[in-house]
Amino acid sequence: MDIAEKKYDVAIIGSGPAGMSAALEIKKLKSDAKIVIFEQGKIRLTADRGNAEHSTRGWGGAGAFSDGKLNLTWDSGGQLIEVIPREKFKELMRYVDEQYLAFDDNKGPLKIPSAKKAKKLRDEAWAAGFKDFIYYPTRHWGTDAAYFIVEKIRQHLLNHGVEIFLETKITDLKDLGEEFSIWSEAHREFKSRVVIMAGGRGSNEQTSKIAETFGLEVQDNGIDIGVRIETLAGCFEKFTDVVQSPKLVYRTNRNDKEVRTFCVCPYGFVKLELSYGILTVNGESYSESSGIKSKNTNFAVLVHEKFDDSFHDPIGYGNKIASLANHLGRGLVIVQTLSDFLKGRRSTEKRIQESAVRPTLKEAIPGSIGSVLPYDFMAAIEEFLKEPLRKVAPAMNPNNVLIYGGEVKQYAKKIMVNENCESAQKRLYFVGDGGGYTRGIMQASMQGIISGRHITEEYIGNLPLKPNT
Repeated sequence: MDIAEKKYDVAIIGSGPAGMSAALEIKKLKSDAKIVIFEQGKIRLTADRGNAEHSTRGWGGAGAFSDGKLNLTWDSGGQLIEVIPREKFKELMRYVDEQYLAFDDNKGPLKIPSAKKAKKLRDEAWAAGFKDFIYYPTRHWGTDAAYFIVEKIRQHLLNHGVEIFLETKITDLKDLGEEFSIWSEAHREFKSRVVIMAGGRGSNEQTSKIAETFGLEVQDNGIDIGVRIETLAGCFEKFTDVVQSPKLVYRTNRNDKEVRTFCVCPYGFVKLELSYGILTVNGESYSESSGIKSKNTNFAVLVHEKFDDSFHDPIGYGNKIASLANHLGRGLVIVQTLSDFLKGRRSTEKRIQESAVRPTLKEAIPGSIGSVLPYDFMAAIEEFLKEPLRKVAPAMNPNNVLIYGGEVKQYAKKIMVNENCESAQKRLYFVGDGGGYTRGIMQASMQGIISGRHITEEYIGNLPLKPNT
């Protein structure tokens, strides 16, 4: 049978946590379901981990090539708690954790914060002026183990009859009544009864285009813009010894901006990430069993901006800021000492070398973050670093902190779906970070499972059994 004539029960566009989880759940509930997954990236090798080009695209999505954290909470990683009851959220959270454990040979440790120690840190944070200190259990695979987990999932799906097309970008989708016509960039047509849009951060434009094609309601999600901090691990140990990825939230006095820490990587590395053809920074750390660690801890400090109804391109706005950092960084990103940042002067190679912190991102170019970020963002970050953070982490002084820029977290437009992740266009689902409700592995996976269960029950569960050909 020619590939153009082949029909599927479910087509999944995107192979990140949401797409993988949807496929796993559908196959679990209906083993003969004909499923196809389209991924615009490739199967990434372990050697690709340092390559920014592969950071957000490829089998397993961005989560497979980042820090590999599974946060067991509704306080981080998305907004699913807005659309599903708490008890269902808890059930799904446990289910996702067990799903990944089944593919994790190392059984990545679950770090559960000591309630007594965490509350003491929270009280200290409140006293320093923070709005909140959020803590929760985290299962940390690490960048190395995450890669092997998603590769095992791929092999499992292939062994159970799921077809996977790599380096295949989907550009158009048409409703033919009983099925969808799906077109790739290479002008190949596929047909499927149900479609799950499961693109992640690397496919925001593609997902938004499909939503626009079907006239679906969308909402802007705002943007987070900031920097990545790198300091000696001991300076932040009182937090990371208790919580794998502590979140400190602050509301500035100067301009009423919300600033928070994000993606804390103890003993980790700062890395480059490529999105929309623009380099930004991110962080990663490896599993304890790997023995790969630095002497530093890094984390993002992000300022949230939600624009009013007169502006609807936060992603374009973020791209322009990140592009400016690349321009000033001679095609790369900028690094600056905290001392220079506070003095408003450009860092030099000499002053970077004199810092107590050895930068883990060697490619970063000494420069000035202040030449990149708009004033509101600069002022908010400066207040955050000088006042509340310095109070709770006094060892983080201007001589042992490096600042990388920029770090931009661009969130897809929120596509209006029901509690089953189905849009107003019947049989068209939106899950994962590209759908606008999730911002991490856990909640993206939860949406995949929700959609998989509903699709099986509503659309394909009663279809006659088909031969596995």
